[in-house]
Amino acid sequence: MDHLPQRLQTVPQERSPGLRTTAHLPLNASTITALHGFPLGWRFTSQRHALLDVELLARLMPLDGESAARLAGEAAKRGDANTGRPLAFRGDEPPAVVRRELLELPIEPMTRIVLSWNPHTALIADWAIFAAHWDDFCYPASDDVTIWPMHGDWTLCYRRYEVFQFWTSTDVAETARSQPGRITSFNSPMGGECA
Repeated sequence: MDHLPQRLQTVPQERSPGLRTTAHLPLNASTITALHGFPLGWRFTSQRHALLDVELLARLMPLDGESAARLAGEAAKRGDANTGRPLAFRGDEPPAVVRRELLELPIEPMTRIVLSWNPHTALIADWAIFAAHWDDFCYPASDDVTIWPMHGDWTLCYRRYEVFQFWTSTDVAETARSQPGRITSFNSPMGGECA
């Protein structure tokens, strides 16, 4: 592991008793791919879309196809397991409004998260970069994205019809739901799954 960049050698882990963890996912030079070869890399490196600075790009870890396929299975399980009423909010509001909604969720900024679009496309990032640039990760009409922490009990789904849904196994969901005007419940026409 000494030959790997520092960001690949250790992945911060938030662990609490009883929390679900993502499937074993080794992070090494063979599972992390270059951003220019990532199917959605253009979203972060193109002047026509978003041109993130080098520091932010270094915090994105695109995964190889095999890892993305394993994580797609995890994403489907997380969607199936979320049978309660999610917290939901619109993704078609101005980006700053959606950003504020995301930042109000009970998630620490440096929480390491998994983003899974499909069996071929997944990456690891941190919550802060996702919340700040959510509209580069989530495109309306084309993306269904499942987001969850490397170690934790919540799931956030972005649905192509511009709705975010957030589930957690704690009482946080009920507390947030009781805050009028902030987050509303939403019954998905697609059922519990994110994708």
